[in-house]
Amino acid sequence: MKSAPSLHSIILVFRGSAPENQVKQELHYTIHHQAKKYSLGGHVNGYFYHGFQALWKAGLQQNFLKLQSRYPNFDVLITGHSLGGAMSALAGPKIAKIIAPKKNNRRISIYTFGEPRVGDHQFNSVLEALVPEIYRIIHKHDIVAQIPPPGMTPFTKSQYFHHQTEIWYNNDMTENAPFMICSKKNECDETFLKTHANINDHLTYFNIKIQLNNLQQCVPSSKSTIIRRN
Repeated sequence: MKSAPSLHSIILVFRGSAPENQVKQELHYTIHHQAKKYSLGGHVNGYFYHGFQALWKAGLQQNFLKLQSRYPNFDVLITGHSLGGAMSALAGPKIAKIIAPKKNNRRISIYTFGEPRVGDHQFNSVLEALVPEIYRIIHKHDIVAQIPPPGMTPFTKSQYFHHQTEIWYNNDMTENAPFMICSKKNECDETFLKTHANINDHLTYFNIKIQLNNLQQCVPSSKSTIIRRN
């Protein structure tokens, strides 16, 4: 988590899954475990829930409160790729609740990349009400954006749906590439054949390749960093 005085923003960034076996853990947990109740409403994927709660209690909440106190007028930007997108969605409502009493004209926004489905319709309603400025950016046939499958999982009967608003790039995402803006009731990326879904589109966003192995070098930290003006 960082503050960017030159941007007048507090920026919260979540990393994606690392290494590859973590993706398998996510899928296995989703298949065999019930969704968990989210404190502000609805139910969410248990794997994502436990991961976020661990971060929140380990220092994420306290560090945000410190930055919030130091920069009470700063906007808040939350972002992440893959698993980090799911963490962003879970963090959004809690952060919004913290800043609500002194929001003034501050903006809180969420931008995710290759985000999986996180929760049910009730959770999505809470998320969208507290953070209206939320965007799911999807690259072409990104397979992670298609899991868990929409609706109920066969063994746990848990329900997973995407929240709004989807920004779909059905191309290579190079500079000035066109995109479609889709509501949650008309998800663009669900129009392609599921046989086309692939991991390569998940690992390339805006022509930048994301290496899962490199994420192992990211060390979790409970400390925040201040970006100062030159």
